[in-house]
Amino acid sequence: MADPASAPQRVSRVAYRKVEGVLEFTRSALRWLPAAPAGGAVVVIPSESIKGQAVNVVNQAAPNAKVLLRVTQASSPDVNHSFQFGGNTASAVNDRERVKEALMPVIARNERRAGSSAAASASAAASALSSTRGRAAGAAKGGGGGAITLEDIQNRQALLAKDRDLARLHRELVISGVVEEEDFWRSRQ
Repeated sequence: MADPASAPQRVSRVAYRKVEGVLEFTRSALRWLPAAPAGGAVVVIPSESIKGQAVNVVNQAAPNAKVLLRVTQASSPDVNHSFQFGGNTASAVNDRERVKEALMPVIARNERRAGSSAAASASAAASALSSTRGRAAGAAKGGGGGAITLEDIQNRQALLAKDRDLARLHRELVISGVVEEEDFWRSRQ
């Protein structure tokens, strides 16, 4: 018997890079398979790497409008996969909406996971920064007056957990070493 986690939840006729195929969605991956054996390579996007999706605005009155879904795969740099749904406009939009609806909880779960790891990274960085700066300030001033407090760290963690854009910016600037931790937070006061 097939594992329910690997059984396709959504199957739609779609084109990828102008090659007709089938789009399958399982708990573990979004997979595009070419209709013809020589039609191209299979595209597999693991569920845990699906970062986002976007759709185009479709003129429902047009009989053969392009119905597109772009799926963003988290990597370095991110990779966008564009799928064009075939058939008449109404059925193509319905197929796309079914896949889009299936992807929404996956993307939400991945965003929560990324947000909590960003907060953990920020916490580790802030703790390391606090201890090294506290020691440096203590040595320079004869006391610990220049170090950030535990309350500051907790407030920063809460802000990063609550604001995805701020967490992303923090990752890009501070964790990557472009800007110092204190400079990052000083610019936001």
